[in-house]
Amino acid sequence: MKPSQFNVWTQLGDGVHLLYNTRSNALLRLSAELKRKAESHLARPDATGSDDLARQLVTLGFMIDDAADELALLKTAERTQRFDGRRLGLTICTTLACNLRCIYCYQKKDSALMSQDVQSKIVDYVDSRTPGLAALSVVYFGGEPLVGLSVIESLAQKFQGLAAARGFNYSAAAITNGYLLTEDTAKQLSACGVRSVQVTLDGPQRIHDQRRPQRNGKGSYDRILENLQRVVGRMEAVSLRVNIDKGNADAVPELLTDLDAAGLRGKVNVYFGLVDNATESCRDYGCNCFSKEQFASESLKLQLTALRHGFVVDNYPGGGMGCGATSASAYVVAPDGRLFKCYNHTGVDGSEVGHISGELDQIRLSRWLAYDPFDYPKCKACDKLPLCLGSCPASAVETGEPECPSIAFGLHDTLKMELLNRRFREMQRLSNEARTT
Repeated sequence: MKPSQFNVWTQLGDGVHLLYNTRSNALLRLSAELKRKAESHLARPDATGSDDLARQLVTLGFMIDDAADELALLKTAERTQRFDGRRLGLTICTTLACNLRCIYCYQKKDSALMSQDVQSKIVDYVDSRTPGLAALSVVYFGGEPLVGLSVIESLAQKFQGLAAARGFNYSAAAITNGYLLTEDTAKQLSACGVRSVQVTLDGPQRIHDQRRPQRNGKGSYDRILENLQRVVGRMEAVSLRVNIDKGNADAVPELLTDLDAAGLRGKVNVYFGLVDNATESCRDYGCNCFSKEQFASESLKLQLTALRHGFVVDNYPGGGMGCGATSASAYVVAPDGRLFKCYNHTGVDGSEVGHISGELDQIRLSRWLAYDPFDYPKCKACDKLPLCLGSCPASAVETGEPECPSIAFGLHDTLKMELLNRRFREMQRLSNEARTT
């Protein structure tokens, strides 16, 4: 036996330590005595006995077989998922039009809705992937996807019929600004197989309405908050994204107070996203953005603030095999039928990798599919590689070098935060049990 190269130690204080493995995603909380024992096992794995801790270290991936090549195992798992033809992921932009005018928007606007012809070609493409297709996962996106609600209804009806006829699973989600997400719309989305939605609020009213106004300049906050109150019981999951930069981070406590007063505590999943000047459309906004390292620190503060307000922010690492942009079975479909590999590139001329009705541009596509985080020495030597797998491939495709994500700078704090979240959830569970007995 030998220790895993992906073990990470974190000290909590008061003699308590965490041992985390980035490949297996296992987490152990150890006293000072058990830490010394674990270190002894890891330092001399061949001399390890068969006590409970030793068995745990092996079972949870902290100690592995001498013959195991962890990089090869990780690469195999990553390749298996990236090139799994049984699963198809489509992000479908019903339109690039939007009813809001966000100050940091990265997209070029176009008022056209996806035509019936393009919709038919999408369905034909999905059908061409059967009978080997096991699952179709769709994210309805935009612009603002609910501006094109008729497109969602039309496509969903066809996808549901095709799934029943061909025997594959269809699942769907929507990313919306929430302004058009009325109770009736939520019912329509549910009928379309949309089980989860992501909505964005960027702070309390005074902040949000300045950052995400309607196109006529009027505010959007009150209506979005009202919609959230009415739809949380209609959807299986409602996530609330708060886009964070230097202009609104300090206002998050006010937002959480509003959410609590609106009865949304425990009903929405809050998480914090980094505003990034990713495209030419928002390049001038870069001076307002946090760096990845700055955001790691800022995000921890915001999660602690959320916890104090009674909101659990699920930020436990792991759970994926890299970005869908590098998958052979994942595309962003623009309203005109062009295919892209990255959300940020949608609608940008020259970034498309093909069209839903024709041949793929193999030269452009190969830049994404040939991306290999294992080609970069700094990635191969990093104990956080299983968490990010090279992070954003667009950065590497465009610059030739992957950019480390915020988790690379904030893993230790993230693990400490996870322990606090677990304690809070346990307190909630005990409180709920006490109320029902």
